[in-house]
Amino acid sequence: MMEKEALRVENACGRFLKLAVLDHFNFSANSGEICCLFGAHNAGKTVFMQLLAGKLAGEWSMRLLLDGVDVHWSPGNNPVAALFAFIWDESRLLPNFSVAENLCIFGQVPLWKLYIRKSNYESQTRHMLKQYDLGGIDARRKVGQLSQAQRILLEIIRYAMHGARFFFWIACPCFSIARISQRLRGF
Repeated sequence: MMEKEALRVENACGRFLKLAVLDHFNFSANSGEICCLFGAHNAGKTVFMQLLAGKLAGEWSMRLLLDGVDVHWSPGNNPVAALFAFIWDESRLLPNFSVAENLCIFGQVPLWKLYIRKSNYESQTRHMLKQYDLGGIDARRKVGQLSQAQRILLEIIRYAMHGARFFFWIACPCFSIARISQRLRGF
């Protein structure tokens, strides 16, 4: 069965400090597909992702289609920016907090309810972890004790809770993508 195209970028162009950063760049991804952007240092990979997130203004242009529909992207105005999540090598999770606290602080449970409903948010977290086939991670464990791959997967869950649909992992080249790519196929 052929997967449906979920994201298409056509003719992304832009300049930064009189340098052409992107020159007619095209990109597409099917639903459920894991893609990788490779390129030399300063090739424009991060700039491209910042454009998707709607974080760059200036001399930029591209056509952005989601599920075949043009979303009328323009510089500084991306009506679908909330659908894009960017996960960096340096984790944005709080290392001294538990898995449950991290997912609930950035998820659905208001901060002031955390102490009152500790058993409730821990059981919610255990349910979420099982749902994403990560039941082997203890909801009470400190995030700082997890492997890098486990922290990346937790960040993906956190962003998914907020409605993100496209996940970009910005990794240093020395980290093996093979360690988590198989697990990501379950998302």
